[in-house]
Amino acid sequence: MNTHCSIPDIRVAWRSLAIAALASLLVISTHALAQTSQPGAVSLSPTPPDLKSNVDPNIVVTFDDSGSMTWTHMGDDTPFSPGGSWSGPWRCAGVIDPRVDPDASGLSAQDQARTLTMNGVYYNPNISYDPPLNKDGSSFPNADASLGGVWLDGIAVNRPSGSVSAGSIALNNNPDTPANASASGRTNLVATSSSQRWKCGYGSTSDDGWNSSSPMDGTTTNPGGSPAKYPQGGPFYYRFKSTVNFLNANGTLNTSTSGNGLYNSNNWEAIAVPSTEYQNFANWYAYYRSRNLMVRTSISRVFGNLGSNLRVAWQDLNALQISSSTIISTLTDTNTTGNSAANNYRTNFFDWIYSVPANNGTSSRTATIRAGEFFKRSGSSITNPYWQPGIGTAPGRELSCRQNFHMLVTDGFWNSLSGSETISSPSQYTSRSSVTLPDGVSYSPSDPTSLIYTGPTDKNGSTTLSDIAFYYWSKDLRSTLT
Repeated sequence: MNTHCSIPDIRVAWRSLAIAALASLLVISTHALAQTSQPGAVSLSPTPPDLKSNVDPNIVVTFDDSGSMTWTHMGDDTPFSPGGSWSGPWRCAGVIDPRVDPDASGLSAQDQARTLTMNGVYYNPNISYDPPLNKDGSSFPNADASLGGVWLDGIAVNRPSGSVSAGSIALNNNPDTPANASASGRTNLVATSSSQRWKCGYGSTSDDGWNSSSPMDGTTTNPGGSPAKYPQGGPFYYRFKSTVNFLNANGTLNTSTSGNGLYNSNNWEAIAVPSTEYQNFANWYAYYRSRNLMVRTSISRVFGNLGSNLRVAWQDLNALQISSSTIISTLTDTNTTGNSAANNYRTNFFDWIYSVPANNGTSSRTATIRAGEFFKRSGSSITNPYWQPGIGTAPGRELSCRQNFHMLVTDGFWNSLSGSETISSPSQYTSRSSVTLPDGVSYSPSDPTSLIYTGPTDKNGSTTLSDIAFYYWSKDLRSTLT
């Protein structure tokens, strides 16, 4: 039999959560007013005793393992100027001007523009770069705060399974991370010789690597003020000069390569990272400086802070894909499912995070379809996302009230038009008609509020991620569950 607690979609789920929160407050208030029960009164839970009060949600995590994830800049095009070159000081600027607090009130239009992101992967002095987390929530070690030998890939060196030995120290500058996510080298960031000083953009094999020499010459005044002059070598970042107004009269950004333009190199100034920030910079370099490193670290920090009250399945775009044998289970190493595939499940999940490679194309659409089809499964095993294994002598059962989520972590556009990504029956995702959604709400493609799904069209006329997401969101994926 099924547990009758159906939540057809997320909109109903949020309403239910709000009602549940209000009900909890009422219960607490009532308990505070009356500490004793009525004589003979018995409180019976509507939840079967072999089930928890809350049903753990399902999350399919999809990690983008495409080749561009090795890159040390974000995004593919320069911001606000599609097709522009990353070969300039803006490659080494996390935001346009980190002196401006984006949360401050009353910012002028100019200051608001200065808070915009440039290279979102590069070091931002306003961000604390904390190391990844282990499965138990404990932290990976900090990187070398002396900057004399900072790991190229701190995750590969420190992960609990399949780690690599820290290699020799070299002048690596800021290279892309290798496709196998197993770099062993270390970098000297504080070499003082003019030919050996660290370069923030040099060493990248991705498009538009910036080969400019280090401005840290030991004599020039440091606009950042601390230290007063540039050191001989060491880490740095760029910011846009406060004396230059890069807004046009109509309030748009001036993205010219001359005059007051955002992409005029003369309008940027290098700032030496002070020694008080060396630990933060070392952690950024070891754990965040490429797209792949940033995502591996960030996902570990999200799930390392979560307990076991959720169920997870995982896949890559390319290397590891959802298959018929893919299971979904509670994020714990304690296996109560009776299926050996769930042994050490939390450990296996974190080992996967720490080792995701970066190769091939960005086939985000077919990965999303795999996740959607996964949520249509049935059966009496943990390959079925609705299956709740029994406890003790109680039999297992399907739970219709499980909420389903797909977490796609990607660096940008899907790009597999060359035939590496084939979508079967694409018209099923792009056709639109007036329907009644599973919760009884009427959907009309002509309604203005529906344009988020029906308005966008791919420039090649192809099925979009929006099309696919709406297709699965708007369907009752298991109509036999009640």
